[in-house]
Amino acid sequence: MRLSRHNIATAAGIAVLLAVPFAWAQSGEEAAVTRAVDAFKNALLSSDKTTLEALLAPEASYGHSSGTVENRQQFVESVMAGTLVPKWIELSERQVTIVGNDAIVRHNFTAEAANKAGQTIPIRVGLMEVWQKRGNNWVLLAHQAYPRPKPT
Repeated sequence: MRLSRHNIATAAGIAVLLAVPFAWAQSGEEAAVTRAVDAFKNALLSSDKTTLEALLAPEASYGHSSGTVENRQQFVESVMAGTLVPKWIELSERQVTIVGNDAIVRHNFTAEAANKAGQTIPIRVGLMEVWQKRGNNWVLLAHQAYPRPKPT
């Protein structure tokens, strides 16, 4: 099959149009929020107190799926105490919605963690987070976890 300039130009145009939504979804502020979410996940995995504190707003409200709600200091202290140490964390089905200087982030959180007794605890929750842009940085203002149905 011989390709004409017209066919090549049409194929190139279609490829560009198909790539635009993907590039748009991870451009600008959405990409910056995604980086902050990923940095927070990595700070949890490594118990990096400095990074956790930098990514949490001073007035942060951190709600767990159990119903426990912690402020910034309580949450950081809990992570540092090693009450539940994540072995791995997977975030999936992430949706980022920018509203002015705020971002609403929803995703699924699946993980395994070890408790102080050394038992492995599976975690499967949904998350809704509110991130806020302060200066050039995005910080976590509110976090609420909720149970997800078990897969069938």
